[in-house]
Amino acid sequence: MPESENKKFKVRRSRRASGAGTISVKRRRSLETPHVVDLKNQSLIDNKIEAMPIEDRIRPITKSKAPWPFGVYKKIAVTFIVLAIAILGIIAYFSLVRLNISVVPKISEVNGQTSFMIYDRPEDYSVPAGGILGMVREMDLEYKNTFPASKSKVIGAEVSGKVTLVNTYSKDQPLVATTRLLTPDNQLLRLKDTVLVPAGGSIEANVYGDSLDPTFTLADTKLTIPGLWAGLQDKIYATAKAGDVSYREQKKMSVTQEDLDKALETAKKSILEKAETDITSVYQAYDEKLYQLDDNSLAFSFDAKAGDEKDSFAITMNAKVAVVAFKKASLEGLNELTLDSVIKTGETIVGDKANSSSFKVLSYDVKDNVAQVELSVKGTAAPATQGDIIDKTKLVGLTKSQIESYLNSLDTIESYSLEFRPSFFEIAPQLVDKISVSIK
Repeated sequence: MPESENKKFKVRRSRRASGAGTISVKRRRSLETPHVVDLKNQSLIDNKIEAMPIEDRIRPITKSKAPWPFGVYKKIAVTFIVLAIAILGIIAYFSLVRLNISVVPKISEVNGQTSFMIYDRPEDYSVPAGGILGMVREMDLEYKNTFPASKSKVIGAEVSGKVTLVNTYSKDQPLVATTRLLTPDNQLLRLKDTVLVPAGGSIEANVYGDSLDPTFTLADTKLTIPGLWAGLQDKIYATAKAGDVSYREQKKMSVTQEDLDKALETAKKSILEKAETDITSVYQAYDEKLYQLDDNSLAFSFDAKAGDEKDSFAITMNAKVAVVAFKKASLEGLNELTLDSVIKTGETIVGDKANSSSFKVLSYDVKDNVAQVELSVKGTAAPATQGDIIDKTKLVGLTKSQIESYLNSLDTIESYSLEFRPSFFEIAPQLVDKISVSIK
């Protein structure tokens, strides 16, 4: 180091002329202890300072701090423990708390309709879009039947029926009309016609009662013939079974307009039934056969009119029936497309793609052999995914009652069950990933 610099920073101290000695120096410290300075070594210290580099000699001197009291360390330790427990609790919450929801989605019925054309053409015919090959024909059918008249008018009454006359005697026995027949309880019947009962044989004969008693009944019984000689009454007699003779009203029947209308409806139905039978046997190559009565071609006639006094009347009907037949395989995929076109956004068809389907002839032209047919399809739909059933973001942090209130408000759910983990903590997790939804 240059001489000038040493002189510039030289520290000078006043010294006493006397010899070595010590003095007591007091300093303010947390514990007041005497500080002793050895004056003999002071000059050596000064020399060392002068020999030090300038940057070391001007370095600031920091005062040492007093040690912290024990209570401060205790507070720090407790704080770290509490923070550690809190962090572990948070970690346990996010790793252990879960919510599993099992859902039975609500199944809704969907109905779809579409139409297509059927062309009765050769196999090599180029069918236009929206059409298939098939058969479009017409059949001529006839129906005849007799129906009973329903309106009746009572014109009289009688006790009448039939009995069996028995002859065990050796000679034929003639019996004239009005011959009396007597039951064991003295009910009187008479023969309606003259008869001859053959020896050793029997015949049936019509009988009637002397009185018009609506309460008249006859059980299985044997009737005697009081007009015969007493010795023949046990050899010539009559027998009857329950119901063979009873009280009967004499009626006159007449035809009503209702009778004619019912006969007409029955005739139309029978024409279609006959058409179905004929079509099934004739057009076996097609698995779907439709038929429709042409009302414009319908012709019918009755042999009576309303009010005629007749026990029965006859009807004759002629009609043309349109026949439309095709193979269902030609419509592959049409059921699915029809249902997919009517389901709501977020739904999918579940189960059989077409629980049931039906066809109806909308129009036909037997001259050009073309028909338009309507397809009606029924199916069932349900939400396609979990997200279409439940929005899990709306469940975060909700209590059990709040979750149930939300789920009950959804029209896409039929039923559900909640599983909390741990079971005693019935609050949804704060993370969506910890909420799972399963569809039954």
